[in-house]
Amino acid sequence: MSVRSVQNLSIQGLEKRMFPSKHYVYVIQVTWTTGAANIIYRRYSQFFEFQLSLLTQFPVEGGRKNPEDRVIPFLPGKILFGRSHVRGVAEQRLGPLGEYLDKLLALPSISTCQIVSDFFGATDEDIKPIREKQKSIRETEARNISDPILLEQWVAIADFNKEKRSQCSLKEGSVVDVVEKKASGWWFIENSGNQGWVPASYLEPVSGGQDDEVEKCAPG
Repeated sequence: MSVRSVQNLSIQGLEKRMFPSKHYVYVIQVTWTTGAANIIYRRYSQFFEFQLSLLTQFPVEGGRKNPEDRVIPFLPGKILFGRSHVRGVAEQRLGPLGEYLDKLLALPSISTCQIVSDFFGATDEDIKPIREKQKSIRETEARNISDPILLEQWVAIADFNKEKRSQCSLKEGSVVDVVEKKASGWWFIENSGNQGWVPASYLEPVSGGQDDEVEKCAPG
């Protein structure tokens, strides 16, 4: 009996979510070698962590030992990312992210691994998305949306040295863009071209006020 693996990936568009904070997810149709198909919803930060897992499991193919040996494609992000509208950034990534997925599937030794199967497998949230807390903005409708979401800017109140590859270091006084907030107190940020997770307790609004959306907690 053959093991199920991903056969094809197609980005269908974007969806705007309002919970736990405003953000966008990529709508991806996944076709499996068994003939089955399903739709999944993934945030960019999830792709970021997925990429780190691949680079960790495949150090040679990821170019960690010799950059010339790298075959794992680069995840789009740093060049397109900036202090801009979240919707605009998400739309700009549609093409490059589709190319990333095509290149990934062209690597049989990697595309058939468990990390890939797990990431593109349907979760309970994919099967029963919270429709009342989201607004669909398929590519054909994107230009009709008139209320762009702006990235929130926060300032670091202390230095933070990352301990994991998925984290991002901070320097006291640096201003960062907050892309995603988790109730655990870890937020996904962009800082001068670098991206990763930081403890929310190291950040405060640029205005010096307090944020009520997510309760901050000390880094774990």
